[in-house]
Amino acid sequence: MASTVYTDSPAAREALHRRTLIVVMASQVFSGAGLAAGVTVGALLAADMLGTSNLSVLPTALFTAGSAGAALMVGRLGTAMITDRPGHHPAGHAATPDRRHRIAGSTACHTGRHPHGPHQPGP
Repeated sequence: MASTVYTDSPAAREALHRRTLIVVMASQVFSGAGLAAGVTVGALLAADMLGTSNLSVLPTALFTAGSAGAALMVGRLGTAMITDRPGHHPAGHAATPDRRHRIAGSTACHTGRHPHGPHQPGP
């Protein structure tokens, strides 16, 4: 197989990018279909094994709880990796104490949920 240097040619780089996106999109479609099939088969197997459909939602609930737990752990790990570096806040500059209050106040004024009533524009 011939080796192509993608950094030399913008056209070759764009072709590689296009092929990569096609592969990623196809894998997402097939993995989503497989996930849905797995959850459905889990519910059908639970109903068949238990003899009633009352608890057939249990595999779906356990899968959802497991996914939520994994997302929580990945989020905490990512936050820990960011905050371990000196001078970095997990939400960036916008979350420094002074800016948080300004952002919250601005959002409250523009949504009409400010405790002192909606924001009134000046003259």
